[in-house]
Amino acid sequence: MAIRFDAGAAQEYWQLDISILDEVNQAIDELSYQANEVGEELSYSSNPKFAGCKAITLQEAGIRIVFKITNDMTEILRVAHVSKIMAADAPNYKALDHFPGNHRNEFILAIQKWKQEHEH
Repeated sequence: MAIRFDAGAAQEYWQLDISILDEVNQAIDELSYQANEVGEELSYSSNPKFAGCKAITLQEAGIRIVFKITNDMTEILRVAHVSKIMAADAPNYKALDHFPGNHRNEFILAIQKWKQEHEH
């Protein structure tokens, strides 16, 4: 199956640290052979661009690859650190603006930790 990078994903890819590039490249190679069989369906995203997408999380590298399969093409939409994706897909934290800074940050970190523990 052919792999195509979304413009934003390509930019994220080129900004990755060289120390994790081998692991990311192996995961992308795996997508070219068995994208239908790997990854988990994304059940929540505030961005409609990610509707119907799947994701692979590389735990050791802390990277998530978000992709969509269409016909004979696997389109990679994100290659980013898990914390950045969680922040982008997080519920509307503007509702937390009334919390003092430290309490808001602690709450957001607790939500991110919970998501990491329960995303399977």
